[in-house]
Amino acid sequence: MIAIIAILIGLLLPAVQKVREAAARTQCTNNFKQLGLAIHNFESTTGALPWHQGQLSVVPASTVNYRQSGVLLLLPYLEQAALFAKIEATDGDKDPWWATFLNQNQKIPGLLCPSDPAPLPASNTTQHTNYMFCLGDSIDQIQSARERGMFTSYQTPALSGVRTGLKFKDIKDGTSNTLAMAERRRASSGSARDMTMTYIQAGNWFTTPNQCRASFDFANRSFPTSVAQGDLTTWSGVRWHDGGSGFSGISTNAAPNSSPACCWVRWDAGSGMYPPSSAHTGGVVAVFGDASVRFITNNIDSGNQNATGTGLSGPSPFGIFGAMGTRAGEEAISQ
Repeated sequence: MIAIIAILIGLLLPAVQKVREAAARTQCTNNFKQLGLAIHNFESTTGALPWHQGQLSVVPASTVNYRQSGVLLLLPYLEQAALFAKIEATDGDKDPWWATFLNQNQKIPGLLCPSDPAPLPASNTTQHTNYMFCLGDSIDQIQSARERGMFTSYQTPALSGVRTGLKFKDIKDGTSNTLAMAERRRASSGSARDMTMTYIQAGNWFTTPNQCRASFDFANRSFPTSVAQGDLTTWSGVRWHDGGSGFSGISTNAAPNSSPACCWVRWDAGSGMYPPSSAHTGGVVAVFGDASVRFITNNIDSGNQNATGTGLSGPSPFGIFGAMGTRAGEEAISQ
């Protein structure tokens, strides 16, 4: 009798797990719908899109890194107007990773994917998010002159306090063809490959996605010490208010859920490659510029992974997935 019960449980468990994942993916999809609507409502109100990294208040030079997240700008459109008012009053001129950022320990409903496994025990989950701004297909240092996605960054004193970024007219490829936000997993363990980031030592900077992959030890799920200065597995998604690319931004120059992440010497400079990733089977959920939400499979064409990802102009060399990341690459994107 016990054996029969064990067999029945074994048969039912996969079905239950599938139902749970289907429900979690549906919730993740709904979260992205709300984010897509928030972006559009922000644009309707201000006449422009939010930046992905900037500063709410005017600040003098050398006092901050200008790396507040665009999520802050979306708070009033995510039913968090009261929190935005508090941040505006007390944190608008501060760096979000300093202890003096008073409102950082606030959990924002709808910023976490239910499928994502439990994060590292040491993490403060009240600050977490799975949903990242898409920054295009470039692996150059992330700054406004090199960003090819639909969001820009303002990292100068002169642009501090400016609360709007690009406009819909700047998305020449069309909003339905351009990614707005996609998922990244948080680190569930020190060897969570999807989340691994590294400092690449000066002089070892990579220029192609495959160079990053070649430096990664897939057997041991880590970067060797000869390449990496640190295995920074706990970066992604640990601070929703932090606009640094490693925390809240992704570059779409590599296939989702399949590649390690690499960055250069300074994380706040935003240099590098941060592929999307998820705990969903077979792909990631993403929202496009027209607020439509779609599931992007892991086997999507990602073009020539040996192509140079720096100094890009025109069409993306990284296939359909790279084309989705650019706002004005004039590529043809197949459904």
